[in-house]
Amino acid sequence: MVPADAGAIARHCIGELSDDIGRVLKAKDRLDETSLAHLSDVKKRIDKALDAQYSLSLYSGMGGMGGFWFRTGEKPPEKEGMTVLPTQ
Repeated sequence: MVPADAGAIARHCIGELSDDIGRVLKAKDRLDETSLAHLSDVKKRIDKALDAQYSLSLYSGMGGMGGFWFRTGEKPPEKEGMTVLPTQ
């Protein structure tokens, strides 16, 4: 199990990386097309992963019993942004 602080530190570092990439992308006239495409894609993936972590944490606020929905025969509510690792 990962300590809560480790997750918070990782989210903070990745958030700062996203911010740094965003600043570099604002100076896109200095970037070649390959670097621009790569950094744009990486920033989108980072932001999507960070958003997904917050979406998933909404379910943990239900008393930590996400499986409870399946025991009653009901499905959990549909939510967008549940993909943790985006596919290519």
